[in-house]
Amino acid sequence: MPADFIHAAPNPGALTLPPPPPADVPLAANLPDGMHAFWGHLHAHTTYSDGSGPPRYALAVARAAGLHFYALTDHGWRLDDVQWADVLSRTAEATIPGQFVAFGGTEWSHPTAGHLTILNSTVRVNKEHPLLADLPALYTWLATNPAVVAQFNHPDPARGGNFNDFAPNSGAANNVALQEIGNNAQQYTTYETAFLQSNFRGWRVAPTINGDTHTPNWGSDLPARTGIVAPQLSRNALLDAIRARRVFATEDSNFALALRANGRWMGSVLTGTGAVSISVTAVDPDAEPATLALYDRNLQLAETTIHGPAAEWQFTIEARPGHFYWVKAVQADGDRAYSAPVWVEGQAEPERVIFSEILPAPIDVDWDGDGVADYHDEWIELRNSSAQTVGLGGWQVRDSSGAAYVLPLNTTLPPGGFITLYYTQTGISLNNSGDSLALIDPAGAVADTLTFDHTPGYDESWCLLESWSDNCAPSPGDANREIPPAEPLQVNIFEAKRLSYNAWVQVKGTVTAPPGIFGARQMYIQDDSSGILVYLPKDFWRTLNLGDRVRVTGNLRSYHQEFEIVVDEPADVKVRGAGVAPPPLPLATTSLLEPYEGLLVQLQGQAVQFRRNTFWVDDGTDPAKVTIRRSTGIRKPYIPAGAAVTVVGIVSQYSDKNPTRTDYRLLPRYPTDLVVPQPAPPPVPENWPSLLPDTGYR
Repeated sequence: MPADFIHAAPNPGALTLPPPPPADVPLAANLPDGMHAFWGHLHAHTTYSDGSGPPRYALAVARAAGLHFYALTDHGWRLDDVQWADVLSRTAEATIPGQFVAFGGTEWSHPTAGHLTILNSTVRVNKEHPLLADLPALYTWLATNPAVVAQFNHPDPARGGNFNDFAPNSGAANNVALQEIGNNAQQYTTYETAFLQSNFRGWRVAPTINGDTHTPNWGSDLPARTGIVAPQLSRNALLDAIRARRVFATEDSNFALALRANGRWMGSVLTGTGAVSISVTAVDPDAEPATLALYDRNLQLAETTIHGPAAEWQFTIEARPGHFYWVKAVQADGDRAYSAPVWVEGQAEPERVIFSEILPAPIDVDWDGDGVADYHDEWIELRNSSAQTVGLGGWQVRDSSGAAYVLPLNTTLPPGGFITLYYTQTGISLNNSGDSLALIDPAGAVADTLTFDHTPGYDESWCLLESWSDNCAPSPGDANREIPPAEPLQVNIFEAKRLSYNAWVQVKGTVTAPPGIFGARQMYIQDDSSGILVYLPKDFWRTLNLGDRVRVTGNLRSYHQEFEIVVDEPADVKVRGAGVAPPPLPLATTSLLEPYEGLLVQLQGQAVQFRRNTFWVDDGTDPAKVTIRRSTGIRKPYIPAGAAVTVVGIVSQYSDKNPTRTDYRLLPRYPTDLVVPQPAPPPVPENWPSLLPDTGYR
């Protein structure tokens, strides 16, 4: 029954007859050297597997659609021997040299390795055969059958596989001559980057576009075609052309594209490098304008625009070892066409592209510029560390989960240049807490890897400096920058006191109480705005003198409510030079309060109250406390109550819990800071001798 029925709309009581062939043979495109371009498809299915009609009907429909050749390629594992014999018989019957060529073939369909079209074989190639069960086995069989030609079909892991990432196989390299760059099985899909990857990895394949037809619309399901350049329309001539890779792919049903290098046709392998003369021929009876671009592997070298039904484009290039050159055409309506490459023998030099910077944890910055700041703003930056522009088409980025992003054709990176890949492009989501990335070139080699084990922080990046660092200022698309060491806030003392606790500050001032006066680690400095206590590190060794001009770097803190700058390192106190201590500021006793904390001041008044090493001075406004610290070595003199005194010292504060005005005190530094009137000496007696007796020996 599969040989007699088709899937079609109901037509009760009527037969479905094969359509007649076209009245005239479809025109071929005339090309140089007596060659012609013929159009057809090399991948289709019948009811012998999962198609919609028998072989004889499918071939008739394809011929009526105006094709020059057509291949039936049912899944080998679904054919039986009788059906396979019928396919071979029907394609032989349908072949009329000069008018139409039919090929009988199979599709080797592996669920993970990929699908290949097998042509010119009398053997039904079946993946369920133990000698053909996997890709290495198939390659081995191909190597022993040199007349067979094969085609990589829809190369995509999501469509059955990409042939173990196009791992090369020298035995089958001559057999596998074609690769689909376009396929219409489910929806029309192109595989430009896969075409680059296979050729980078050592396969020499020409591009094809096929219907992979499962409907009853063989040959008319899409206008795209595979083009074969041959001297005549015959089975042998077309097979010879396929083996020679004189093949092109086109989305325009009557567009032809051909490339020659030094007079040799596309599909050739050049053995020499240096200057090569390139000729590109384009034929289009509809005379659509088109842009032609010549590529060196994945890097565009030249471009031109053509008009008219036929055009020739000629120029010279410098061929490089291990490279391949091909042409892409884009018509005004967007239709594309692809020539087979010309390959150059040799080993290509590796291209140096590396990871440069990543930002795994975006939160508040709209890094990708889409108007929304969210977790989709992750990015990965690449840098070209070589001296030549690099084409990135076919390069891929993979993360530890296996997610991969393949960069498209026409993505280029100039020498030393950067490219930023955002999550919205790549779909790669980096784990904030750590992840691994691999950068793989089109030849399948790992060009670079990156592993990080912690987040650099929200909206912060890892970047490559001399080594990888998480102390980076994010710079997508630009040179990497390390976050410079933090600098202290340079302020005067008054401003410093108004900053938050532990603020890192740098102040300049004059020493008003050197270390050792109030303790080995304490000194006071002041500037024109205020004064402050400086708490020095334990290992501070420098000798400082009264009046020295210093620069102090440290953290603002407080001790018993008195502001201080705590210094961590001896080097954070710099001596700027010797100077003169400022004069004390005369101050009313009632003003010994916060605004003057840390300043050198002078009080004058009467001594009104006494307690061990403390006494109070009152100028009539309010008493002020004076405390003599034991470390100063000052011996408190006898001071009669009510005596007028003058005291110079540093305004200090010492509060236990709730500060009050009585917590402020004046700290004298030296004995000379206390001026206390001395009692008058006793009167001299009237009879006090004016001279001592002369006791010398006469």
